[in-house]
Amino acid sequence: MVSDYVMTQHNCQGREVPEDSVGLASYNMDSHHCQMTVVDGAVRNEGNVEIGVEPYRIAYRALTPKRKECTNLLVPVALSSSHIAFGSIRMEPVFMLLGQSAATASAQAIDADVAVQDVDYAKLRERLLKDGQILEYTGPRRHAGDANQQGIDAKTLPGLVVDNDKAELKGPGVTNDVTHPRVGPSYRH
Repeated sequence: MVSDYVMTQHNCQGREVPEDSVGLASYNMDSHHCQMTVVDGAVRNEGNVEIGVEPYRIAYRALTPKRKECTNLLVPVALSSSHIAFGSIRMEPVFMLLGQSAATASAQAIDADVAVQDVDYAKLRERLLKDGQILEYTGPRRHAGDANQQGIDAKTLPGLVVDNDKAELKGPGVTNDVTHPRVGPSYRH
């Protein structure tokens, strides 16, 4: 579904924060490889993406279709999102909390005799919070800026350690920072 609000990578990475949160997602943005190919005589997976995220808000507007298309439907699973954002949102716990939020909004739309696009967000938010829904993340950062997630300092290891940022690299490879623990701020694979 494409709605008036589309969840994107900007949401997942905290560059865009919707004010009408109905729940949080926190799984990495990921997209599995699309094919295997041979590069320099070696088989490589092509198209794999894994990018860590902090918990981020999912917009109520991403659950509502465009008004001209439908006014009595909420879509908590096939919500309005880009491919990469859906790679993060697609986890079952997120679908469950979005289902709970959609059910609450549906009941409010019925009680107020309004289209789902016209549900009073302040009342929806109040009810979701009363029911224990978490709409904002206020905990510690889990990735960037967290000293425990920056990797093991190579200087603290015995022997000679040459990490990827100091090495001369040859051949294809991808830099990533998802796996923990690791030496340094990133690794190559």
